[in-house]
Amino acid sequence: MDTEDNSAGVPEREEEAQVPVAALAPIFSEPSVIFSILAFRKMLGMSAPLMLSHLTNMLGGFANVYLFSRLGAKSLAAAGLITATQNLFVASVGGSLFGCSVLMAEELSQRNQEPQNIGILWRQIQLLTLAYDVLVIPLYLTTDSILAKLGQDDTLLPHVQSYFNYYGIGFAANLLSLGNQQVLLSHENTLPILLINAVNNLGNFGLGYGLITKKSTWQESAVSIAYGVSSWTSLLLSSVYISLKYRQNGLLSFKLSPFLTNLRKLLQKGMPIGLQNGAEVIALWVSMLMAGEFGDASLTAAEIAGQYVYILTVPGFALGQVTMVLSAQQYTRKNYAELRRVGIRAMLLSQVLPACGMLLFLTIPRQLIQFFLDNNTEADDILTATQRLLVINGIGQFFDGVRQTLTGALIGQGDNVYPMVINVTSMCLIGILSSYLMGFLGHEGVDGIFAGRSISMFLAAILLAIRWFRASSNLIATPLQGALTGSREALLADSDEDTASEEFIFEINSMPASSNANFFQRAPLARSHSLPKYSTDSIEADDSVSLPCPSI
Repeated sequence: MDTEDNSAGVPEREEEAQVPVAALAPIFSEPSVIFSILAFRKMLGMSAPLMLSHLTNMLGGFANVYLFSRLGAKSLAAAGLITATQNLFVASVGGSLFGCSVLMAEELSQRNQEPQNIGILWRQIQLLTLAYDVLVIPLYLTTDSILAKLGQDDTLLPHVQSYFNYYGIGFAANLLSLGNQQVLLSHENTLPILLINAVNNLGNFGLGYGLITKKSTWQESAVSIAYGVSSWTSLLLSSVYISLKYRQNGLLSFKLSPFLTNLRKLLQKGMPIGLQNGAEVIALWVSMLMAGEFGDASLTAAEIAGQYVYILTVPGFALGQVTMVLSAQQYTRKNYAELRRVGIRAMLLSQVLPACGMLLFLTIPRQLIQFFLDNNTEADDILTATQRLLVINGIGQFFDGVRQTLTGALIGQGDNVYPMVINVTSMCLIGILSSYLMGFLGHEGVDGIFAGRSISMFLAAILLAIRWFRASSNLIATPLQGALTGSREALLADSDEDTASEEFIFEINSMPASSNANFFQRAPLARSHSLPKYSTDSIEADDSVSLPCPSI
């Protein structure tokens, strides 16, 4: 009888021990969970407007290059230097501002939210961007002298400086607009970013086209003036929308007291992204300078190929931002399994647009290139060089998409330094060195220059992937190990309790039937072996109460 009772209790204990372990099942990233349509829809719903927003910006630059081609062959060749130089400062500080969206997202994910902190951050960002404008705009006013000292073609420099004479007007507004975008991005409200950028770029192209046709003497200055007008319009629209939409967050307030604290956090989060983007645009700028050493045809080919490849950078860049925000949310909530899935989904999505672009580069390259070559006497040489560059740069974009998304994933989970070091080292040091070796020493010309860039993107993607997979695995393993340890302790506790119960049964059974101990004398013995301490204490307290007992 005792054996049957004991065996009946064993399965019950095993079932109880399995409960904590079963609760750990969601930690494992099953394929069915990773490829969840709902999860992809959520990521696309947040990133698609941002992708389209960046795409409109890329198309805006694309349209500007088309306007330069309308002005003549020299203007089109100068566009390569213009695009690389203007991105040199926009991408670096703009990338630093993306760290603010992480701080805002973390604030909104807190259990005890203080929405007013969003407004304080927003105002402080505006102050920082204005200070940055004061430092950078004078450099744009002396661009021609800087490029002259770097050995660029003197015949291109007047066209370059004609553009930058008025570029600072739009540059200041553009940085402030990027700060506004961080407020919208942290609230996962990316559709207004798309709409405002669409208005900005359409206005830029329309006004620029009108100015170069009506005011032909303005030349490249007409394009930069149109950029300034459209940028300030975009800034006004975004500021009004944010003030009306989130006025309950106290966005109009400004406090200087937490400025240094927020500045430190902003630099901690945003500086790695800014340095990463800065390293990338510095490498691109140097690549364009090296391409200029091979003549106007090579420089023009690099610019045309670059305009199409910039469009392919959109998914990686946008997904990097979205992945950073989503990873920060899951990391704050300690949902490490979903944190891993976010990164995997982002990497998969980052390959879609580069694959589509590569298909176009391989099938209709001539049609894509001739769009810019109506008024160019070196069209044949440019066409041949651009066809090769489209394929070389297109291959690199597959790796660049992975690099961008994993950088965002690592920063979102608090790993700020490693992505910065890898991106700066690979893009600046390895990329520029390999471009120089292949382009000049290897006599591959402009093809070798951009092949070196693709190699640097490949190395960065591999190193970041190794880091991210290890980091996410460690985050998942830590709570799993703790839960399994707790389950083992629970099993040991149950085993000790069972042993005590068996001793109690043996002691009761070993008492002879002729013993003088009655039922109430045996009861304390049973209590002392079979009940927890708090239960024993409560029963002992009840023993002090006088209860009527039947006489035996």
